[in-house]
Amino acid sequence: FYTVSAEERDLVIAVLPSFRFEGVAFQAYQQAGAGLNAVYRFYNWQTGVHVYTANAQERSAMQANPGVFQDNGVAWYGK
Repeated sequence: FYTVSAEERDLVIAVLPSFRFEGVAFQAYQQAGAGLNAVYRFYNWQTGVHVYTANAQERSAMQANPGVFQDNGVAWYGK
């Protein structure tokens, strides 16, 4: 599970004991900026997991299948 939101992290820690906090995995940015690409997060209803992509074609394919993927928007920005 990845998020840039401290509130979301804390909520997951508090209410989902099956998740274990492992600390910072990598640096990400909350705001768009020069040299940064959006990374999108989708929830897969069939598997119960989140999928992340910065690929525009993959994003479009997942958006075209809302019965499987819920679009959670931009998760973060990265280099």
